Amino acid sequence: MSKILSTGKCLFAAALLLGICETVYGNTQPESTISFAEASDSASSEIDILLNRVEFAPGELDYYRKAHADDKPVQTNPEAWLSLYDRLRKGAHPRVMSRFPDWRSMMRDQERSNSEADIIPIGIMDIEGEHAPENRASGKVAEKIRFLDASVLQETLYQAEASFKIGEALLVSNKPSLIGLEIDFGDGKSYKSYALKEQVITHSFAATGPHSIQIRLRTPLLQWGTADILQHAIISR
Repeated sequence: MSKILSTGKCLFAAALLLGICETVYGNTQPESTISFAEASDSASSEIDILLNRVEFAPGELDYYRKAHADDKPVQTNPEAWLSLYDRLRKGAHPRVMSRFPDWRSMMRDQERSNSEADIIPIGIMDIEGEHAPENRASGKVAEKIRFLDASVLQETLYQAEASFKIGEALLVSNKPSLIGLEIDFGDGKSYKSYALKEQVITHSFAATGPHSIQIRLRTPLLQWGTADILQHAIISR
C-alpha cells in the first residue's frame, strides 16, 4: 500500500457539492495484481493500460467511468494532473511505454529553460485504459474507460503578458479521440477554440492576483472541462 497525493479527485462528492478543491492524502493501492496475460482473455484487442494495476483513490475510477458531456468544470492543478498521469503510466504495458514519457523530468527541464520568460505549458491527456473482470470465468469483457484531463503545468505567473503553449508534444494519448480544444481566460470573452497543433497562445492579464483559466476538451462522445487557478504575482511591462 502506498500514499499518494490526490488533489480535488479523492473527495469527489464533497468537492463538487461545495464547489471547492481540497488537497488530501489518501491511502490507496491497486485493485489487484492481475497480469496483462490474464486480462487479455477478456479484451477484444491488446491492452495498453491495465487499470486493475493502477492506484486509484476511493471513487476516482467511478468518477471517470461516469463522466458525461454536461459535467461542470473540475477544479485541478499541475500536481493533480501529474499525479493521475504518473499512476496511469505505471499501469502501461512495456510495449507502449515510449508513448508515456517521464513528465516530471520534462517539467524540470521546462522550468530551467523558461527561467526568464513565462511560457506556460498546458498538459493534455486523452488516454484509454481497460479494466478487466477479476473473475476470468465470468464471461464478462474488459471495460474501456477514457481519461480526459488538462491543466496548466505552472501555477505562478510573473509577467502581465503570458504565453501558453499547446501542441502534440504536450498531448499524451494512446488512442486519440480529441476533436476540439477550447480555453476561457476568464476575461469575459468566454471560450475560444484552438487547433491541436504546436502553437503559443498569448494573453495579457490586467491585474495581479488569482485568475481562473478553464480548458474544455471535446471528443465525439464526451466533453470534459477543467478549471485552474493561475496566480499572477507581479506585473512587469
